[in-house]
Amino acid sequence: MLLSAAMIPPQSAVEELAALVRSVADDEQQFDAVPPASMHVPVTRFGNVSAGDVSRIVQALRQAATEWVPPRLRFAGAVALEWPGGESVRAALSGEVDGLTAIARQVPTAVEELGFFVDRRGFRPWVSVGTVTATTTPPFLSRLVESVGSYTGPEWWMTHLSVVRKSWGSSDGIARPFEIVDEVVFDGSR
Repeated sequence: MLLSAAMIPPQSAVEELAALVRSVADDEQQFDAVPPASMHVPVTRFGNVSAGDVSRIVQALRQAATEWVPPRLRFAGAVALEWPGGESVRAALSGEVDGLTAIARQVPTAVEELGFFVDRRGFRPWVSVGTVTATTTPPFLSRLVESVGSYTGPEWWMTHLSVVRKSWGSSDGIARPFEIVDEVVFDGSR
């Protein structure tokens, strides 16, 4: 199975963000919005692993998580078309982002002893809200980025890391590109 680590914000926070995006980006021909159930913060990919590897990875992450302190976060700001050929519009995270980044950087270290070597540079503290299309106009994109960029969402505590696998369908009736295999709770105290 194709396994990754991700941080999934609370459903209420992503629902509010998605409602904002829908209110501005109501033209499906100009913007392909990400459904709220699919909004997540990718941390790292472990690759194609066996069921036994999943168990070992989760155990290693649980051991590391005994030191991780839950960061307090919110959506605030926007990132769009951040590199040549980029098509995504993303909501940025603010708050204790340094704490979140520190946790994300420790995930690869936690699994290195198991023989998994993953790219440490891939983490970005943002959530994709959708992608532009071939018909997206500059005024439309500008209005969307301005709305997402000026939005400040409710605060929440990021309390766990989700271990997810690529989904080829949905077993729970919720359409998303991944299925949660396990969750690793941050045990560090404040």
